[in-house]
Amino acid sequence: MAFYNDAMGLGFASLFLEQALPNLHGGSASQQQPYIYIENGPWYYMSRGFVYSFGSNNQTRMLPVKAGSLYYDKNAWIPFAFTKDKGFAARLDALYGMLTHPLGLHEDAETYIESPEGWITPILTEPFEEGVKGAIANPKKK
Repeated sequence: MAFYNDAMGLGFASLFLEQALPNLHGGSASQQQPYIYIENGPWYYMSRGFVYSFGSNNQTRMLPVKAGSLYYDKNAWIPFAFTKDKGFAARLDALYGMLTHPLGLHEDAETYIESPEGWITPILTEPFEEGVKGAIANPKKK
């Protein structure tokens, strides 16, 4: 979804990358008119609601939401410049593809500065039958 100005050659896009609507108690989270809403005057804006009461003629009704409903939505917001002859849709499609299907992922586990790199030899207080090489343990109990 993008807002753009042809005369200035500028725009702002929101790419919807991931979405999850689980419920902690099983099943899906509550949804009511879960759409993207675009306001086109006098202000221009976009909103995305999963439980949205203002999409009907009865804007005072209360909408129940099941306990345990979780809502997750991952977006990329991208300002961009373009020329009229080249447009911008192909570039936004390519960015969407790169963000949803990256060449590779790397995850790091956070460690404390005081922790040495590598494996820390465990000090066992009871016999350990799994056979951890180099572990220091108490003698077997009789």
